[in-house]
Amino acid sequence: MTVNFEWQCPYTRMCVAAVSVGTTTVPTSTPTPSPFAVCWKGDSDCPVCPSGHRESFTSFIWLANNSEIVESVNRSRAIMRSVDNSNVLEYRPLFALHTTLNYFCCHTSEEKRKIVEVLGNQTWTPKNITYDAVSCNVDHNNITVYMLALLSNSSQDYLFNFVRRIERDVTARGVVVNNPRKQPFHLTLALVDHWFPVDDTVTRLHHDIPVFGSMLFDRFRSEAREYRPLKFR
Repeated sequence: MTVNFEWQCPYTRMCVAAVSVGTTTVPTSTPTPSPFAVCWKGDSDCPVCPSGHRESFTSFIWLANNSEIVESVNRSRAIMRSVDNSNVLEYRPLFALHTTLNYFCCHTSEEKRKIVEVLGNQTWTPKNITYDAVSCNVDHNNITVYMLALLSNSSQDYLFNFVRRIERDVTARGVVVNNPRKQPFHLTLALVDHWFPVDDTVTRLHHDIPVFGSMLFDRFRSEAREYRPLKFR
């Protein structure tokens, strides 16, 4: 079974596309930025899965134990509150801060078993990754906007190589990767609505918090299990 996920633009840290605001489509080239001009559109959420293919889960980097990143997230929230707190829909709980690596969608129980085995047999050389940019993503409903901290270009490349290796290993086990990674690696800061001044806030966050923090990528999680490299690659 294959599930197709369409994006309006390819991977890049500041990937942008024309975004529909109400009934008007505002191209990113417009001289007067729309509230969404710096955002890209699309999400990696799993769809409703058919019977027998109900196993959907992720792998992710847990960030809540990194004091530098947590402090920067708190600073970003203070800025967003000062800008327009009335149109913030949600601040994610600090204990749940994370960056998703893989989105595994609509698998059978046997396929999930194979994927879990692949996750437990990864080898890689741990490196520092750094969050040094801010962007946003407009959800498929054209209402919710995700405010994001993004990894640096080199960190994006490093994690994309890591995730592509997992996807190749899963494919080698005879499992179709229904939802290959396309979205830039990010940390969700908040969910806001279309009245929130997104462009101005992204610019201010870039200025006030040029680096959100760094960490050594030497482990990741999936559901209740933590994974570390079997050996250094």
